[in-house]
Amino acid sequence: EQGQDDMYKITFSGYRDPDFDIDVSDIEGVGNVVSVTDNTVPDYDFEELYAENKDNILGMYIKKFLDRESLTPLQRKTLYYGTKALMDAMEDRA
Repeated sequence: EQGQDDMYKITFSGYRDPDFDIDVSDIEGVGNVVSVTDNTVPDYDFEELYAENKDNILGMYIKKFLDRESLTPLQRKTLYYGTKALMDAMEDRA
């Protein structure tokens, strides 16, 4: 078969549904896949997250970004990664 002797590195990037996680270990065991990297970012609804969390640190963090007219690529990345980190920390405390 074509590609049978090839090795593959797979990289996922872009935005994904926040409720969907890519299980890298499942993909690594398939065929000639030598590595899998997940660089995806959850595509959060920041307006909704803010409304649900305006009285806690997550809401305060999101508001700092929502108050801006536009975001630079670095600010947008900071918003996404910071939101994920805060949500993970809040989940660990629950």
